[in-house]
Formats: sequence, structure tokens, C-alpha cells
Amino acid sequence: MKTPELTKASIVANRIKTFFASMAVAAIASSASADTTNLFPNGDFSVAGPTADWVENNCCGNFVYTYPTSGGNPGGYGTINNQGPVSYYGIWVNGDSVPLTLTSMGLTAGQTYTFVEDMKIISGTSIGGFKIDWFDGLNAQVGSTGDMYPSTAGHNTANWETYSFSITIPSGAVGMKIVPEWGGLSEVAFDNIGVVLPTTSPLAASITSPVNATTVGTNFTINASASVLPGAVTNVAFYDGTTLLGNDTTSPYNFAATGVSVGSHSLKVVAKANTGGAVTSSVVTVNVVADPYFFTVDPTKTWVGYMNWYETPQNGGGFTPGGFWGTADLRATFSGSVLSLLPNTIGDPAGYWYVSTGNNSVGNKIMDANMYVEPGSLPGVTMTFAGTCNNNTMTTNGAFAGPVNPAGNGWTCVAFIKDYAPDFSSSVSVTTPLTNGQPFTISLATINDPARHIQYGFETFGPCVWASDTSLAGYGNVQVGPLVGSPTSVAITPSLNGGNLRLAFPTQTGFTYTVQYKTNLLSATWTTLTTTNGTGSTAVVTSGISGANRFYRLQIQ
Repeated sequence: MKTPELTKASIVANRIKTFFASMAVAAIASSASADTTNLFPNGDFSVAGPTADWVENNCCGNFVYTYPTSGGNPGGYGTINNQGPVSYYGIWVNGDSVPLTLTSMGLTAGQTYTFVEDMKIISGTSIGGFKIDWFDGLNAQVGSTGDMYPSTAGHNTANWETYSFSITIPSGAVGMKIVPEWGGLSEVAFDNIGVVLPTTSPLAASITSPVNATTVGTNFTINASASVLPGAVTNVAFYDGTTLLGNDTTSPYNFAATGVSVGSHSLKVVAKANTGGAVTSSVVTVNVVADPYFFTVDPTKTWVGYMNWYETPQNGGGFTPGGFWGTADLRATFSGSVLSLLPNTIGDPAGYWYVSTGNNSVGNKIMDANMYVEPGSLPGVTMTFAGTCNNNTMTTNGAFAGPVNPAGNGWTCVAFIKDYAPDFSSSVSVTTPLTNGQPFTISLATINDPARHIQYGFETFGPCVWASDTSLAGYGNVQVGPLVGSPTSVAITPSLNGGNLRLAFPTQTGFTYTVQYKTNLLSATWTTLTTTNGTGSTAVVTSGISGANRFYRLQIQ
């Protein structure tokens, strides 16, 4: 970016403004010992002459530059000799190229920093100065410090002095160009151009909720605040004791803890700054109790099927009827703890359902299949439904010539929580898509009315499919299971097989199941019968029958 030429009148005006501004700028002998000075590229001029970092910009032809390789503070330095009455500044860091980025210098927009420059007068009476132009990226300027010249009263300006300039970076700045400046009709030397950064930034970090000594459910959100001056917070890490739960890099800082074990937990956060500092918050202790309002995919619950169906978009898309359907009719089935959901089939060849019959038949209705649980009256609480989408391949097959799904081509499947009015005339709800291989969590604050109906579950939406369609398998399915890290309640089903007792129970991938027994309930000791890893299917453990009583239990880890 070329420096604009200025008229003599404008330069004089700038000098007058600069004189008053300079009254607030002080000279310092050195930075505080706790601080470090980050020099700009070749800011010590250890490389003589203009380099890739510095570019001469002699707008008016009145400057002479030299770069002595010794005699600086302590090594090489640069000089500007102003030989005419009308001139402007001389060399720019990064010159006409892309501005130097703030991040490369450890700086943050909106913060105030101390910038420094070593200077002395070689000839004449006017000391040099300093200027920074701010940019939003490549070359769009968003601000400037203007010319900054320090007051020289009380200083031996024939010797090297370190001058400081307190500068607030504009909030929209991304890059900058730095300009050491001349003194009127003087030759000025400059060196060690940089910015002072605290070695350890003053940081603050705290957990804002939950508060200390609070009782929470097994699913709760940890909220934290963190700040740093100068600089910026780069990360807030959330801990349960010494266990890292997760990180958040953007404000507001929070972490959603799910499936937390019952008992006492010690929470803390650690905030880090871009200048290298870090601070740990005070510990917040919470008592975790079983959460009655947290629900996951659990085959032991009572699942209900309901089907609504609609006309196709070509026929107006209006609601037709709805009614209770068996879950098998919804093509919704459990295998262990995993629920499979598939596009709906109807074996009735009537034209009400299909435009034609046979393979690749065109569905004449849009099916809205709901597979759900009604947990009972839950007035005025915040309830959560969570799980894991193990697989989602439900999509449109190229051979399918059916109508366009109102929610998109093919079929969609979402998880939901619905809160219906007592007469089902209205409802409030939340939904979330099911992404292959990803967990899902949704919450709803229910209306404080015990007569309302609460449902959570899954909704599969799309055109009906001919039951014997050879392409049916290619239309895909959705498989959902419990939230990983939160095993469902397990019912053990006993049965006799000859002289053996068979214990059957559903398992979940990622958990270990240990069957134990004892013959006396008053005994404190349990004997391990067997341990098995969860596969998502039903496990069967066999135990020999003896004359003594045996009491069994199942531990899940």
C-alpha cells in the first residue's frame, strides 16, 4: 500500500496534533523485570539495510537512509536523515506487502499494549517518532495511531533512550504496519522496535454454575467465566478432580456433563491465555443424585407406536388420519439395547396407498411413524432425552420413483420430546437430527400442568414402500442406542435349562457386565460367576443348580 503524499499544510497540522499528543508519552529506561519485549521482525536491525521485513517508502525524495552494522543498542541500527523541510516518514515493517498479523506478535485486538522504540539524535534537535497503521486483513485500513513523538524534556537525546507508547489496538484489526519516523531537519537513529508483553498475564477464572455445595442430577451443564488482560483467553478446560472432561475455546464457556456417576464431585476450570499464562479456578463441590428427568434409549421401557399419514405434495399434502399402530407395523424393533427404524411398508395394494403395485411401487401417502415412551406426568421440569446414533443410512435409492418427501427427498428420522395439551389439540416440542456415529441430547422445559401428555422417542417421515419391494433393503435404516457412558437399567430374565439356571440380560457396547452371587444375604462377600463385554445383543450366563440358595446380582462398568 503506497503512502499518500501530503501537502505542507497538512504536515504542519499533523505536527501540531502530534505535539499535544506527545505530552502524554513518557520515556522509560527499561521494561519491568516481569515483562518481555517481543521485537518486530528484524526490529533490532541486526540485518543491515532494507530486508523482506522492512521496505523504504521515500514519498518525497528528502530522506537518506543508512544501516550501520555496529554501534546500535547493542548491535546494528537504522537511521533517517531528513534533509528537506517537507517530507514524510520513511520505512515500514512489511512495507507494501501483506500486513504483519497481530497473532504472530502475540497481540489481541481491543487490548492495550506498551510499544517501545530505542531512539537517539545524531544531528539536529528533533527526536524521532513512531506510527502504526491497522488493517482488517490484506490491505483495508481500519485505523491508525497517527504520528507519535515523545517529549524530550529532561533526556539526553544524543544518547540511546527507550521510549514507550501506550496503544489500544482497534477491535476490527487483524494486521498492522509499523513506521519509525523522522525528526524535523534532524538525523535520527532507531533500534529495538517491539511490544512489551507480560510474562504471566493477569487471569481470572471461576465456575459460575453450579454453585458450591449444590445437589445436581447426573446430567448438568458447567458454566464458567474467564478473562485476561492484556491478551485473550485461548482455552478453558473443565475438570472433575484430575479428570479432564472437555475444553471450550469460545465465550460463553460451558461444558455439558452427561451420565455423571452418583456421589460427590469436585469441579474446576483452568483458563489459558495467548500470552502463555494460565490460572485455575476455585473448586466447586457438587452432590450428584440419580436424575429422574433424564431418559435414554431403554428397551425395558414401554414403547408405543402411533402413525399419522398425509397426502403426497402432488395431492395437496394434507393430513389424512392417524391412529395407534403396533411397533412392528412401524418397522421399529429392538435388538438388545439398539433400536432399528426403517421406512414404513404397507402390504395393502389398494390405490389409497400406492399408485401401482409390485417392485418399486410409488407410495401414495406420506407416513409419519412415531415410536415413543410416555414417562407419565412431568409438570414444570426440564427433562432430557439422549442417546447415540450408531448408524444412519436412511436415504433415497436411485431405483425408487416415489414422490418428494415434504421434509426432503427420501426419508428423515429425528429424536423428539413432545408436550401435548390434555386433549392433544396442541403441543410444544423439540427435535434433533440423527447423525451417523454421533450422540444426541435434547431438553425441554415442560409446561406446569399435570394433565398434559409427555412423549419422547423417534419420528420417521417419508413415503410408504411396497412390502415386497426388492429394493427395500437399499433404502437404509437408522439404529439408535443408549447414550454412551450412561448404561440403561437392565432386567435379568431367568429360566431353567435342564440342570442349569440361565440368566439373560441385554448389553450395550462399551460396558462390562459382571454376574456375581452369594448364598447368604447377610454375607458381605459376593463371588464372581463370570464377566462379559457388552455387544449390543442379549447375553446369556449359565449357572449350575445346587442345593443351597443363591442370590445373584449384575454389575455394569
